[in-house]
Amino acid sequence: MITIIITMVTFIIIMLSVDVYKIGGIETVPVGRVEIGVIKPSMVVTFGPTGLTTQVKLVEMHHESLQEALPGDNVGFNVKNVVVKDLKRGYVASHHRTLS
Repeated sequence: MITIIITMVTFIIIMLSVDVYKIGGIETVPVGRVEIGVIKPSMVVTFGPTGLTTQVKLVEMHHESLQEALPGDNVGFNVKNVVVKDLKRGYVASHHRTLS
């Protein structure tokens, strides 16, 4: 069982628990703390438990754009073609290949 856990962790690119806001001019912005891995603009993420997949357009921390957010960073990220009603507080964002 320990081997399975180690294998799962090595494949996780990003995992963060999100809260969701709608910001005028930017649209839907999930926010949360990066727990494992990194998040970058243009990365494809999947939200669990629903399996909703989308592309990250922008990653920001404290009103500054980031090329990459690392574990421990509290970030907001703009996502394509997702409405606020599709996401709920506590959903987890993960690299698309992690959940498939």
